[in-house]
Amino acid sequence: MKKILLLALMITSLNYAQDKAVDPVKRILEQKNTISVGFQLSEPTLIGFTFERKQEETLLGLNYSEIYGLQYGGISVTNGLRDVIGNGFVGEVALRFYLKKGNWKGFYTQTGVEGGTIKFSDYRYSGNYQYFSIANPEIGFKWQVSKGFVINPSIGCMWKIEYKGTGDVDNNIYNNFVPKFGLKMGYSF
Repeated sequence: MKKILLLALMITSLNYAQDKAVDPVKRILEQKNTISVGFQLSEPTLIGFTFERKQEETLLGLNYSEIYGLQYGGISVTNGLRDVIGNGFVGEVALRFYLKKGNWKGFYTQTGVEGGTIKFSDYRYSGNYQYFSIANPEIGFKWQVSKGFVINPSIGCMWKIEYKGTGDVDNNIYNNFVPKFGLKMGYSF
């Protein structure tokens, strides 16, 4: 009887040890989505939400995810002796490729499409500034701090295709090629 009881204890402890060893990897693979809030220093400067959805299959031999973002943006323009601030919304759709095979964390590269409209409504400077970008490369690092919490710094650049401005907005004062630096914090579930 003692031998059977000892064997049963060994089997359950072995099973428990195996669950503990597999748990971190299994936990990350079970987390299909990440929602983040963050900011990006660029032109326009952005603050908003990003949703990341992991894909089951690989593309080019790398794990990848789809990124969807909606941010609130602002640009400051000097008009005469005063600064005028325009505000609006920017949308983003992108693909993120993780450089370490089998992971959805660590170093990544990302590219996608971004577009937005910024509205100026000052009595001396008013109108709309609109742009669209298909050249939007970015590199970053997704750090999984705990079970669900992630931090995501990134750096990149953007080439903007501008629509003709309306009102007082003259596209000549805006840069087409702009660097961007971002930091996002989110929750994986």
